[in-house]
Amino acid sequence: MKKINKGDTPDFFTDYIKQHHPKKWEDIGAIRQKLRDHIIKEQGNYCAYTEIRPSQTHIDHFRKRDHFPQDTFNYENLFVSCTSDKYGANHKDRHVKPWDYAKIINPALDDPSEYIEFIYTGVVIAKDERGQTTIDMFNLNEPTLVERRKKSLLQMKDMYKEFDINQIIEFIGEFPSMLCQLYP
Repeated sequence: MKKINKGDTPDFFTDYIKQHHPKKWEDIGAIRQKLRDHIIKEQGNYCAYTEIRPSQTHIDHFRKRDHFPQDTFNYENLFVSCTSDKYGANHKDRHVKPWDYAKIINPALDDPSEYIEFIYTGVVIAKDERGQTTIDMFNLNEPTLVERRKKSLLQMKDMYKEFDINQIIEFIGEFPSMLCQLYP
């Protein structure tokens, strides 16, 4: 998970909300893909929570609509996530309770590196309780994610003497915060 610098709410989203007065999320179907494209670009084309480059995505409401309906159209609450049920937003949404949000890292408001770090085995470790809750809620140590991170680290190990970190991140294409943290 990396810090995401959310920009201002895009005009097309604000205009659509003002003109059409949607009552539920499904009412924005006409602009959903454009919104998803805008948000994932803002996230550097990474899943907001796992930092993989997902082939299939959805717009996640960080604070679930079921728990916080007032945030349904709040742009600050919208992230793009991978669609895996094993990790990421879908995993969070099956487990989160309204009182859990104070213990979960919001990548737009918090700097995840203050709460979690990576080790050379591909595992994410917590620096405190908030970090651990985030790891658990998004299942960031799910075995296939750990293996992907480990593979990326092995690639970096083979490349670091010849390439700078930006070139390595571009080549590997996933997990930029881990690669930056562990770059020799």
